[in-house]
Amino acid sequence: MSALPFLEALLETYQWERGAFSPRSLLATPGVNPGKSLKKLGLKRVDRFLDRPLTLAIRRGPSLGGLRAAWLKRQGSALVSLAPYSANGWQALDLAAVSQDEAIGLQDLHGEGPAEARALELAHLAVALRRWALERDAVAGVLAAEHFHALHETPPVQVQGPDWLDTSPWSGQRAPDNARRTLHQLDGTWVGGVQCAVQCEPALRKGRRPVDREPQILRRRRLFSRWEQGIQVDDEGLLSATPEALALELVQGLSGRVLDGSCGVGAMAIAAARVGCQVVACDLNQKRLEMARHNASLYGVQLELLCQDVRVVLRGRFDALILDPPWGGRDYNRQRIRVEDLPFPLLKALELAPATVRIKLPRSFVCESLPGRWSWRAAVDARGQLKFLVASR
Repeated sequence: MSALPFLEALLETYQWERGAFSPRSLLATPGVNPGKSLKKLGLKRVDRFLDRPLTLAIRRGPSLGGLRAAWLKRQGSALVSLAPYSANGWQALDLAAVSQDEAIGLQDLHGEGPAEARALELAHLAVALRRWALERDAVAGVLAAEHFHALHETPPVQVQGPDWLDTSPWSGQRAPDNARRTLHQLDGTWVGGVQCAVQCEPALRKGRRPVDREPQILRRRRLFSRWEQGIQVDDEGLLSATPEALALELVQGLSGRVLDGSCGVGAMAIAAARVGCQVVACDLNQKRLEMARHNASLYGVQLELLCQDVRVVLRGRFDALILDPPWGGRDYNRQRIRVEDLPFPLLKALELAPATVRIKLPRSFVCESLPGRWSWRAAVDARGQLKFLVASR
């Protein structure tokens, strides 16, 4: 009997059970008090959340660590069980769906709609909370807080900004703390030359700015996933380096010979090399070029590095140009920066540039100040923070 039919047959042995369950009873495992653990993370409205009855459909039987029949069928082959789930209190209980609607049918429970997404959030919360409570794992504490917030709902949040701005990362049903974070981050913030506005109906009290309790190591890993292998940066490089995931997004679709005209410690140049481009990178700081060379070696890619002005290097043949011009340091203008305010000869470089160009710019950059026809988008990280703008042509 092959693995896939065996696992599907095993799923059929589950007994479905429907009823009102409290998150407190589902999250409690030996040695873990959900209320105390969540409050130690600085979370609010914990008891209200834990004691609010949820209409659940659960299945009891042999644990598959969270694997679902629909997922197995889509994969076409059986993969290993997700060990952290089966090893941390979920041996006999896998949530199939969480719903406020008691009329939900069993057929719907095999799908992947909002109800099942909430069930997965609750399973994630249980695992992260156990690790935080028993091992004091700081990363698990951050994840537990994120899953806790994701299970809260508030009235819809609406964000108004430039016409080209995709507001989906912040709009819609949001946990109260996430909604307040959006208020602090975007309400009144200048993006692309337009002042954004955030609305909640009913209105949500803005309160104090949320405290960022994220461990420093997570911030460093977002810049370079191989940070702990010996990434080299200086103070300016640490400030200006593009987070790895966003750098890879910025260079998607590029090919051929690509010039990084202001490479710094190499974040964007490394990303371009990782997607298969032949990368030439230049900078006027020889020390940062050596850092870029070292960092590239940690990712197993090679860069052609030149300590020259970008306008000189552009005399060669290139298929694309990527730029991360300096914005003015930590005290850059967070309301309105025009192209002539940048401490970098951007317009001169663009006169020599190939047809394909990607530019990383501050969110306060006035889009109309950049001559020519450009498409604009906001680079938003996994936490929903608008980090910078990307101009493409």
